Amino acid sequence: MSAFVDRLREAAQLGPAHHRTVVLVLGAAADRVETMEATLRRTLTVLETAERNYRLSFNPVPFQVEALRHAIQAVREQLEELTR
Repeated sequence: MSAFVDRLREAAQLGPAHHRTVVLVLGAAADRVETMEATLRRTLTVLETAERNYRLSFNPVPFQVEALRHAIQAVREQLEELTR
């Protein structure tokens, strides 16, 4: 991400002729963020389904259910941070 910020600073300092570069870089970053958000949402859905199915299974192991819950919480935190 720091390379991205450095590139934006360079383009902004070069003046109006390079504003298109800033717009292109921002567009690429927005696409990446949308892709990351979609991936995190799919991951969250998979983890939540796995946790629910495993918890309802015949003989769930408590520490494995807890591990899935921690993973779900971590993904939720990443999503929250990304969408701020």
